[in-house]
This record gives sequence, structure tokens and C-alpha cells, in this order.
Amino acid sequence: ERVAAQAALDAANAEQAAAEATLTAAHEELTRASAALTWLTPFLAGEDVGPEPTTDAELAGRIATLATARRAVVLAQESARAAVDRATTAAAEAQRIETLDRGFRARRPALTAWGALARDKMANQDSYLVAIEANIAGVEERLRGIQAAPATGATGRSQTVCETERKPDTTPLEKYEECSGATKDELRDVNTALVDVRAAALLTQRGRDSLETLLDAQRTDVTLVEREVSVSSGEALRAARDRETDAWRAAWETYAERAREKRGKLEDAVQVSKDTRRSLTVNLAFYDSEQETLQARLASLEAALDERTAVDRLLGALAGTAWYFIRHAYMVPVFLLLAWFVLRSARRVSDRIVAKANQEATHKDEVQRVETLAAVSRGAVRLVVYIATGLLCLEAVGVDTSPILGGAAIFGLAISFGSQSLVKDFVTGFFILLENQYAVGDVVAINGESGTVQAITMRRTVLRDLSGRVHNIPNGAVTNVINNTQGWSGVVIHIGVAYGSDLNLVEEVVNREGDAMFADPTWAPKLDEPPRYVGLTEFGDSALTVRIAFKTQVFEQWSAERAFNRRLKDAFEVAGIGIPFPQRDLHIISAPSGLPALPAPAPDADGA
Repeated sequence: ERVAAQAALDAANAEQAAAEATLTAAHEELTRASAALTWLTPFLAGEDVGPEPTTDAELAGRIATLATARRAVVLAQESARAAVDRATTAAAEAQRIETLDRGFRARRPALTAWGALARDKMANQDSYLVAIEANIAGVEERLRGIQAAPATGATGRSQTVCETERKPDTTPLEKYEECSGATKDELRDVNTALVDVRAAALLTQRGRDSLETLLDAQRTDVTLVEREVSVSSGEALRAARDRETDAWRAAWETYAERAREKRGKLEDAVQVSKDTRRSLTVNLAFYDSEQETLQARLASLEAALDERTAVDRLLGALAGTAWYFIRHAYMVPVFLLLAWFVLRSARRVSDRIVAKANQEATHKDEVQRVETLAAVSRGAVRLVVYIATGLLCLEAVGVDTSPILGGAAIFGLAISFGSQSLVKDFVTGFFILLENQYAVGDVVAINGESGTVQAITMRRTVLRDLSGRVHNIPNGAVTNVINNTQGWSGVVIHIGVAYGSDLNLVEEVVNREGDAMFADPTWAPKLDEPPRYVGLTEFGDSALTVRIAFKTQVFEQWSAERAFNRRLKDAFEVAGIGIPFPQRDLHIISAPSGLPALPAPAPDADGA
């Protein structure tokens, strides 16, 4: 408003200057008109104004002069009227400007005071901002302290733990560690609580300091509002007295009403700040008292910890624990002796079963099956005895085995879910042994891999082939098994004889050699039946293929086949039965007559 009033005053001054310039121009035009009237007055009165014109040119000049004078008179009259009008307008404008100037001079003190009040308010806002920023920083730090502070337990619990009677199943050393651990935990909690209380006291002190700054700013603001009420009310009264414009007077009356409302709100805010300061002072006193209590508790706990962890206390706990084990661990040797006896008995029983199988079994594969089952059973019994003995010994010395059993159950559950292939291996191995699919020493082909079974466990089967290579096959991967040495074995021989051979003679020779071999004392226990001629099986390119078959004891089929092949070779040679080899018959057909003769081959470099 002050800037607008100054602009209006400057515009009035400019209008006054323009009016003065207009008056000056009017005065000049009046001066020129007066000069023209001064020359024309004697001429119009008939007075002598000079010699008569003697020539036409002089007459024309006088006429022109008169015309000029007439025009000058007309222009002077018009200029005089215009000058009078402008002078009247300028005088009215000057009167209006003078009135406005008097009004602006009356408004200037109020505007000056209002501007000073605005500057003081801006300065006081800085104090508000400082106090608000301090409060925000304090709240943020308090929130961080609340988030980082751990939960503390009840005070005095270490004394309760240490004064409680030791349980019968608890050793003195465990009681010593429980007491010292509870004291350390409570000492740590008290330290944490003391740090938290100190932080809270510091934050409360900072909050009270920032509140003092805020209270000072509010008091200053109340003073400024009082000034605002005084300035706005005074200017409203002056505007009414000097008959200022309605807009000007209404504006200041509105400012005065707002200032009165603001004063009431600020007084309420000051009262709230005082109440808050009083509450913070009480909290600060409480925190100081709490710090003293915690420091005393901390000192007593440190003294108690030194007493409860003294060397004599530790030595007494160790001695008591040793005597506890002596009184409770007398069953450990008994359990160990019992475990040794059970393992030794299981070994003897398995050895007797295997020996009995060797005496009574009619086939070697039965002995192998019994040996395999005995070995697996001994391993299972050994594992059970070891686990049971360990748990019993731990129970005897006072160790709670419930967590161990629970952990074992969880471990087993995890194994069942995470190691399904391992479970599959064990299940398949169990059925391999139960169904007697093969045993240690058998010659088998598993999934295309052939060899002698060297070991069978619940998880894998070990094969060794003719080249000495060892194959470890998981039982879960066994899908196809060919056992060459289970129950009895058989030999099938295919042999070729010449096309001109007598098949009846071949059959006679084969059966005679089979009877001779079956009657041989060396081979009689190894053969279940004599080798026999089966018949003609194939017309080959160079030979007639005949089949010979017989049964043997297990593991004897390969040696029996080799021995009978040797006997047939010698018998066929004596009987004149030829064993052919691949051959071709060439038939030469002569060329028909009339065809040209083939040219003779060219001699080579040597002249051949």
C-alpha cells in the first residue's frame, strides 16, 4: 500500500509538471498575439503606419502583411481560449494533487510503522525456525533410540537364579555357569537401561532448551501483535477522522480485528509451552533419579559378579561336578561291557549261521546269500548298539538326551525330504537282500556292467570286472540284473561242421564225448548232466551249425565249456569230421565265340 501511494504521488507530480508546461505555452502564445495586436491597432485606427506603397509589389506586400496579421489574430484568439481552458484544468489538477499529497502525508506514519512491524516479525520467524528444527532433531534421535534399544528383563532375576536350589539332575558347574550367566545378563541389561536413560535425559534437556527458545519467540510475537493492534486501530481511527476512502478505512479495521484474534491464539500457545516446559522439567528430574538408581544397581551387580565368579567358587563347582560324575557315572562301564558282550554274541551267532550254511547248503549261492545277510545284519546291530550305548552313557552322567533325540528326529526328517535318492538306495538294497537277487561272489551283469560281486551294502553294490576295474552301483539305480551263478548254470555250444559231414556221425561223436566227460571223476561233481547233441540250427555260408547243451554247477560253466570244446576238437579229427573255414567256389565260364580277344597287358618297366 505504501508503494502504491508513492506511485500515485509520483503520478500527481508528473501531472502538475505537465500542467505548468501547458501554462507556459499559453503565455507564449498570448505574448505573440499581443505583439500582433500592437502592430495592427494604429493601422485599424487610421493612423499613419508608414509611407504609401508606390509599386504593385509594395502593395502586395502590405496586403500579405495584413492577411498575416489577420491570421495571427485568429490564432491568438484560439490559443488564448485554449490556454485559458488548460490553465483552468491545470489549476484543478494542482488542487487535486495538493489534496492527495496531504492525504499521503497523513498515511505515511502508519505505513512506516507497519513496515517496521513486518521486519520485526520476519526476524522473530528465524527464532521460531531454530526452535522447530531443534524439536524435530530431538524427536528423530528419540525414535532412533527407541528402535535400537533392546528389551530388558526384570531386575533382580540373577539373585533369584543364584538363590534357587540346584536341581538333582544339574551339576554344580552347570549351576555356577547359570548363576554367573544370569548375573552377566542382568548387568548387560542394566548397562543398556542406563545408557537409554542417559540418552532420554539428554534429549529431554535439549527439548526443554528448544522449548525455551520457542517460548521466547512466542513472547516476542505477542509483543509484535500488540504493536500490530495499536498501529491498525490508530490508522483506522485516523482514516475515519480525516474522511479517508472507505476501502482504506475498512482494510485497517480488518487488520485490527485479525490482530486481536491472533493475540488470543498466541496467549494460548504461550500457556501450552509453559505447561510443556513444566512437564519436561518433571521428566528431567525423574531421569536424574533413575540414573542414580541404575548406577547403584550397576555397582551392586558388579560386586555380585566378582563374588560369584571368584576362583574359589569355580574350584568348588569343579570339585562338586567331579564328585557328581563319580556318583552317577558308575553305570558307564556296565553299559560299555554290556555293549561289548552284545556285539561279541552277535558276531558268534552270525559265524555259526554261516558255518551251518556251509555244511548244509546244497548250492554255493545259498552260502553266499547267508554270508551277505549276516554281514548286513552285523552292521545294523553294531550301529544300534553304538547309538544305544552312547545315549545310555550320556544319561548316566546326567546329560539330558531329549534334545539329542529331538535333533536326530529332525535330522532324519530332513534326510527323508532332502535325500530321497539315498532312501531309495536303502529300500532297494533291502529288497535285493530279501529277494536274494544276487550275493557276494556272484557273477552278474547289472545295467550292462558285468563282473563279480565283491560287496553289497544297503546303499550300493560293488562289482569288479575281468580287467580289474571296480564298479560302484547305487542300489537305487539297479534296474536290470542278470545273475550267471544262481542255482545252476548252463552251457550252450554252437559248432560248425562241413557240408559233406554225416550229421548222424556228428551226433554220435558228441554224445559219446559227453558221456565220457560226465563219467570222468574230475568232471562228474561239476556237471549236472552229460553234454548232449541238440540238433542242426543253421545253414551257414561255409558250415552246418549244430547246437550242444548241458547243465553244470554254478561257477563251473566256463571251465566245462572250455574242456568240452577241446574234447570235441580231438574227437572230430579222429572221426574225420571237418570243421570248415570260410571259402568260396569259383566257376569259370568261357567267353562266347565272335567276341574280340582282350588285348595283351603292356610290359612293365622291367620288360616283363
